[in-house]
Amino acid sequence: MEYNKIKNKLKEFTVSDLDKKLVDKLEPSGDFIVVKRKLKETNEAKAVINKASHIPLQGIHDIEEYVQKIEKGAILRPEKLIKISDFLRGCRKIKRFMKKQTEVAPVLSSYSESITEMKDTLYQ
Repeated sequence: MEYNKIKNKLKEFTVSDLDKKLVDKLEPSGDFIVVKRKLKETNEAKAVINKASHIPLQGIHDIEEYVQKIEKGAILRPEKLIKISDFLRGCRKIKRFMKKQTEVAPVLSSYSESITEMKDTLYQ
């Protein structure tokens, strides 16, 4: 099986480093229920892509490093704080977008409910 070749091809279509990390973590499953669920998610994602002219993924990037530094008590430079702000804004946009996709992607749309909107009235 050429699973790693498939993952590398998938990485070519990713938007951010965070996406690449998620692809690296992908593992095949032998569990029929898991495979069936993942296929449903894939079909829903395809339906969203076919329906939407634009998916708002701007700002969705890996902020794990910054969060770890904050947890250790570090003070971040303004450009790093802007990246975090961009990420939070991107999460808010993708949540709003996915709420409108319930008809074509009920499962994926339901996942967006777990996104907490952390908005500041100055940057809406």
